[in-house]
Amino acid sequence: GRLRGDSLSIHMATAEEQEGTNDSQVIANPLKGFSHTAALRSQHGFDGHGDLSHILVSRTQSDGESASEIRTPCCLIFPSPVKDGVFDITIAPGIDPVLIICYVTLHARMD
Repeated sequence: GRLRGDSLSIHMATAEEQEGTNDSQVIANPLKGFSHTAALRSQHGFDGHGDLSHILVSRTQSDGESASEIRTPCCLIFPSPVKDGVFDITIAPGIDPVLIICYVTLHARMD
């Protein structure tokens, strides 16, 4: 089961870049793997009875100077208390809704 403090991280795929015939031309090759830093990270919230009450999804960015990451909340997800697999989702402006839908689909399949 889920525990307080459980989180889910989404890492984006990265493309391997190779110099083209012209130095200003860069050609993207097939994927080389996933980025080391998470693009999205979620945190589960629980009510007083231990039931999942909400999920806060944050966009992460590297601090650059230190190894810490900066989290910016971008989505709040409330699972339906009545029907499994139904969610009420609030997405912040500037966030790709398709990315959040993919996240929710992955998250629902994990539970």
